[in-house]
Formats: sequence, structure tokens, C-alpha cells
Amino acid sequence: MKRRWIPILLAVVLALAAGAVVFLFARGAENRAIAAEQPVDVMVAGSVIPKGTSLQAAIDNNLVVTTQVSAKLKPANSLESTEGAAALYAVSDIPAQQTLTTDSFSITPPATTPLEVPDGKMAVSVLLDDPAKVGPFLRPGSIIAIFETITQPAKTPGAPSLRTTRLLLDRAEVLAVGPVTQQQQADAADDAWQARLVTVAVDQLQAEKLVQGIQTGTPYMALLGENTVVHQTAGVNDSDLFN
Repeated sequence: MKRRWIPILLAVVLALAAGAVVFLFARGAENRAIAAEQPVDVMVAGSVIPKGTSLQAAIDNNLVVTTQVSAKLKPANSLESTEGAAALYAVSDIPAQQTLTTDSFSITPPATTPLEVPDGKMAVSVLLDDPAKVGPFLRPGSIIAIFETITQPAKTPGAPSLRTTRLLLDRAEVLAVGPVTQQQQADAADDAWQARLVTVAVDQLQAEKLVQGIQTGTPYMALLGENTVVHQTAGVNDSDLFN
């Protein structure tokens, strides 16, 4: 009689063991699925990062942001650290919202085409937000005017200071947008025109005005048409904006 129960007991034990294995496997799969859905931090390009830009420069200019994605969507080669960022260079233009990966950067700066500066002129670069650089519409060869907004000190004690906007440069040629020069623009990606850095050709006096304006106020570019005429005025300030 006792021997008759032995197979039954073994069957029960085996069934329980098999159930435990299935349960543990299912629990493990569930845990793995939950872990895959957990949000993790990744670094992405907040704006276009031009080819040749160091990772450190991109960070300093707020071109890199941190966002969260589910673990299963995080690329295996996503950039994990900013260690040595000054010695890492974008190997090509990195579009906005693209996750930064180890393939996006190299320790060797990519070769760039020398900038051709017109005879008698010098090149000055200005870092501007999208509206202040006419959005994505500037191209090498574009002709622009540059306005400047500054805060003027109060003329009398207790009087409010006034912000004033005036024409700074009446005419300047765009030499490059980001790293794209006139020689490169035919092959430039669409995202390249969202770069914030604009390089213009100016003479010495214009360069002095532009550099001073960058240091003390806010420059703003205007794209000129073929027959556009601009001239210096007294400008507009807070008190006479609507006069």
C-alpha cells in the first residue's frame, strides 16, 4: 500500500517543481520587461551640433540636453559620460533630437574647408538664437544688416534706464552658417541651416562695432533684399516704441 503512494508523491513533487520553474521564469520575464520599460537618461542634441564642434563646446552653448527614454529604446552605444568632452569632436552635423552616441564623436577633429575671406575684410562669428539670425534662411553669400539692442543708463538720478535698438552695421556678407561655407552649401544637410553660429565678412571698424555689440548688448540680423536700403536713425527705445 505504501509503495502505491510513492509514484503519486513523486508526481506531485515533480509537478510542484515544474510549476516553480515556470513561475520563476515568468517572474523573471516580467521583471525584465519592467526593467526594459524603466526610464533612463540619455544625452540628445537640443539643437543642431555642427560638424567639428567639440562635445564640451556643445555643452557650453546649451546644444546638449538630457532626456529620458525607456531602457529598451536606449541605443547600446549611447554616450554615457562627458569625460574628456573637450577632446571629442562631432564627426558630422548632428541633427536636433538625435541621441548622442559614441559613433557621433571622434578624438580627431574632422577636416574642414578653409574659409575664404574677401580681400581687405576679416571674418567675425556671432552666436545667435534662431529668430535673431533670420531662422534657417541665411546662406553663405546672403547680405544682412545687423541691429543692436543695448540698455542705456538713466540720464538723471532715479530715472529708469532705457533699452534702445539701433542699426549697428548696414551691410555685411555672410561667409558661413555653422561650419558650412559657400563651397560646401550644395552638399549641406537641411539641418545644417539651424546652426546658431554665423560668420560675416567685415572691415576693421565694423568688426570693432560688432565685437563691442556682442559684449555689451544683443545683436539681431536682418536679411536684405536686392534693392533694400537701410540708413542710420536715432533708433527706438522703450519710451517711444509706439510713437
